[in-house]
Parts: sequence; structure tokens; C-alpha cells
Amino acid sequence: MKIVRPYRWPLVILLLFAFLGNQLILPAVAQASSGIEEKDVFIGLGVAVLVYILFQIGRDIRADSPRVDKETPREDREPPAEERVSDPETDLELLAHLIHSEARGEPYIGQVAVGAVVLNRVNNPRFPNTVEEVIMAPGQFSVVAKGTFYLPPGETAYDAARDALAGVDPTGGALYFYNPRTARNLSWFLTLQKTITIGNHVFAID
Repeated sequence: MKIVRPYRWPLVILLLFAFLGNQLILPAVAQASSGIEEKDVFIGLGVAVLVYILFQIGRDIRADSPRVDKETPREDREPPAEERVSDPETDLELLAHLIHSEARGEPYIGQVAVGAVVLNRVNNPRFPNTVEEVIMAPGQFSVVAKGTFYLPPGETAYDAARDALAGVDPTGGALYFYNPRTARNLSWFLTLQKTITIGNHVFAID
């Protein structure tokens, strides 16, 4: 909630001017110059005080306005404090679910490879930087949309997930995998550079 500053000092000055003007200034000016009426002097003093109050308001508005650092590039600024941080247990659970739903029935090394693709994306600046965000990104893994992602994983999937999280990568840095017999948008996958084929999956980079 924005706190509005009370303008006490201008009010005090206005009252002081009113008192002095009535008691001292107006009579003196009236005696010194017969061409100037007392009300004109009082109006002049009032305008001066009003200008001062408006000046104070303008200065406070400028002080409250957010400043943009024009010298610091956007990409070099501090990341937001609320930036999401990965939780190891959650990462293991999510990765095991993905491996089970995408690669159950594949050789063990192929299951590790599916997990490695997720970790390669996490470490790539073009993708989200957490396992959860990579897996849950819209349109990236069809098993999430189909619901098979939520099937309970077997122990092999957990083992493969642990190996992938430990840095095992049999894919050569792949960011994608697909099954040529079942993949949608196969023509797009064929534009990628293949790194290795393991079981039914082709692993690739762009």
C-alpha cells in the first residue's frame, strides 16, 4: 500500500504567511505604496505558497517513481528472488515417471538416455532450468497430455533416473528423442542431427 506523505510544512508556512501578512506585511506595503491594495499583496503571497506546495508534490512524485537503470543490460541484472529451485526428490520422482511412460520396454541404457535428454534441456539456456518445467512444458512430452505419465514407475525407471541425475548421458548431448514408427511431425524430427539410436528411439540435436 502506498503511503501518502502529509504536507505539514507547506501548511505551516501558509498559516505563517497569513498571520504575518495580516499583522505586518500588508499594513507596511499599504503605507509604502498607495497604488497597491492589501488584497493584492495577500493574493500574491497565496500564489507563492501554492507554487511552493505544487513544487513539493512534484518532487515527491518523482522520488516515488521507479527508476530504470539504463546502464545495466537486462540480461546482466539480478534474477528474481522468487526464481524456482529444484528439489532433488521431486526431480527423481518426475524423471522416473517420464522414463517409465516414455521408455518402459526399452533397454536400460535407453531409459537412462531418455532421462539424460531432460537433464540436457535443463542445462541448455533455450529450455526451462528445472526438471519439472522441462517435463511439464506444453506440447513437449505427449505422455503428459495422455495421462500415462502418471502411471506408477517401476524400480528400473528409478534406477535409470538416478543414473541420469548423476550425469550419465549415453546420447552425446541430445535434446530430443523420437520413435520413427510412431512419432508425430516426423518430417520435423528428420531435420535434426542424429546422435545415436538406442532401441526404438532416435536421439538428436538441432
